[in-house]
Amino acid sequence: MRVMKTLKRIAFLIFVSSIVTASTYGQKKLQEVDLKVNGIGSGSSYSAVLAKFGKPTRQTTEETGAALSCMASDEVSRALYYPGLKIELLKTTEMRKFAVVAMTVSSARWSASGVRAGSTLTQVMKRFGKPISIDREAGKTTYFYVTPGNLGSVNFEFSKGRLVSIVMSETLC
Repeated sequence: MRVMKTLKRIAFLIFVSSIVTASTYGQKKLQEVDLKVNGIGSGSSYSAVLAKFGKPTRQTTEETGAALSCMASDEVSRALYYPGLKIELLKTTEMRKFAVVAMTVSSARWSASGVRAGSTLTQVMKRFGKPISIDREAGKTTYFYVTPGNLGSVNFEFSKGRLVSIVMSETLC
């Protein structure tokens, strides 16, 4: 089990170093989006989330032991639910405090770095630039971007030309 984790970490480091090497030698930089809702984004603390949004309508907590964790550390994940907004936080043995690792916005109530549900494809591209890739499937269009430092992804999903959801997620393993 420990050997598999070590191999996964080595593979991940090779992958990351290949991206850094590629960008160092003149390849196009990936379009980054630092998504924030009311000033809350990746890495924000649990207390900062509560200070901005108040008590969630629902909250779930899940614990994962180091043996089953992809980070080889005890983990506690917490999801906070607000109408049209889900914020996911993670705490590990090393981190000791909860930090935001994912957000899903599905309501026009929330502005996510200047766009909201209902925005057009053109408005999103004008705000964030050309996406890294675009997927069109079953009447839906998704624009793909990366988070700062390419540590995760930000996806904008459209239906009938209007933004219906925004998902930011850090890559944890």
